[in-house]
Amino acid sequence: MATHSADATSAAGWRPYLAAAGDGDEASARALVLAALDAGVGLDDVVGDIVSPALAEAGRRWFDGTWDEVHEHLACQVSEQVLTAALLASPPAPGPAPVVSALVVCLPGDGHLLAARLGGALLARCGATVTVLGSPVPAPALRSRLAATPPTAVVVTATYPLALPGVREVATAAHDAGVAVLAGGAAFGADDRRARALGADSWAATPAAAARQLRRWAGRPPRLRRVPAPDREEGALLRLREPFVDGVLYALSDRVAVRGQPDEATVNEARRRIRMLMDGLVAAIACQDDTLVTELVAWHAGRAAALGEPAAVLAATLDALASELDGGYPASRRLLAAATQALPGRATG
Repeated sequence: MATHSADATSAAGWRPYLAAAGDGDEASARALVLAALDAGVGLDDVVGDIVSPALAEAGRRWFDGTWDEVHEHLACQVSEQVLTAALLASPPAPGPAPVVSALVVCLPGDGHLLAARLGGALLARCGATVTVLGSPVPAPALRSRLAATPPTAVVVTATYPLALPGVREVATAAHDAGVAVLAGGAAFGADDRRARALGADSWAATPAAAARQLRRWAGRPPRLRRVPAPDREEGALLRLREPFVDGVLYALSDRVAVRGQPDEATVNEARRRIRMLMDGLVAAIACQDDTLVTELVAWHAGRAAALGEPAAVLAATLDALASELDGGYPASRRLLAAATQALPGRATG
């Protein structure tokens, strides 16, 4: 791989790349990336210094209302096409035939398929034979595929933390076929705790670390971990439907003074927030990690502030949700109380 060139990277830069990608100008975005490759910048550095910062900024601009969803989606779509071109223009150096293989799978509810494809491509450059399933598949189909063509491991990727409970279904299908599961992606955090709580056999921070783990497993397959069953409270939360959300909205209306009748967009946003909070509770319980809820609430607080929403609305939403969950949801009520206390201006000494 070519040596990193800071000058070449900055010459291309992620800012002009983002401007092109956000406008849907694939030709200009591709030209910037290919120019960086021609200047001697390695593919990993193009991804790390141009594409990834640009996509992070696209997310930030959507978050604070600077961009609408169209621009953010265009940036992702263009980046997928550009990275495909970059991979074709930057094949891995020839070497011995790979001795490890991986089936990369995504989780239901996680729409960040670009991250999975990119991770799979970088894993292949580290010496693995990789197949990326571009969208989630039902467990029986996955189990059948693994039984017919078992890889060294299933690599499950996740960017959206609220999709993490789906890891258990993937792990169960893989283990039924005798195949180990390796987890990776931003949703898992900075260590292996979430991955192991969901039944994955290991976690890797980078494609290179994943490749090293695959090589170890090729020589000595691991003892497969037990996949935990869903918690009772987690299952009860999943069974709650729209009448429950309606009840939370009604309780919220008693807590927040609103002038006039809320418009449809406001009501839909409130529903979306309530559902996300419920998904956050499920994920936190499944992963045995309270920070999934506090991080989610902090995200909502930041977005509300950026869009000029009164801070009291989010606090009232948490309170209304907790009030509608009776004593059968002790973990959820505890998580909501802790997240409320962590809101700006609500922490106690």
